[in-house]
Amino acid sequence: MEDLQEIYDRIKFLRGKGVKMKEIAEQIGFTPQRRLRALHDGAARLFPQPRRRHGRG
Repeated sequence: MEDLQEIYDRIKFLRGKGVKMKEIAEQIGFTPQRRLRALHDGAARLFPQPRRRHGRG
């Protein structure tokens, strides 16, 4: 389970830097792109990130 969290965090980091899922898949030889997207979405459901509150204070 910890491995999935690490994979999710890495994908999230790369996506935040503007790397496309297609590019990630090509680099690791994981095709088609839908499989990688499914992995990312599945991990996101398993490890939801807390919502950040934007407010004054």
